[in-house]
Amino acid sequence: MSRKVIVELDWDEVDKIVVSELKDNLEGFIKSLEEVKATGSGYVFTTDLEQDIKELEKHIDACKLMIAYHTPFSDLFHENSDTN
Repeated sequence: MSRKVIVELDWDEVDKIVVSELKDNLEGFIKSLEEVKATGSGYVFTTDLEQDIKELEKHIDACKLMIAYHTPFSDLFHENSDTN
């Protein structure tokens, strides 16, 4: 038995949800990177240690970039997009 729920969210609420999820992912990537560097095991993306470290660092940078995008400064973008 499946049920459908429809929820209406404004941009601020969506940004908060996105940022929360990105921060969780960021924390997980950082922990994984620390583990891989410390133990030389616990690979996430590949079994090649150096490549896995590079890939984790890229994902960390990507999360930071997306978090920055969805912070309060993005409100300016949303306000301006209504007039474009």
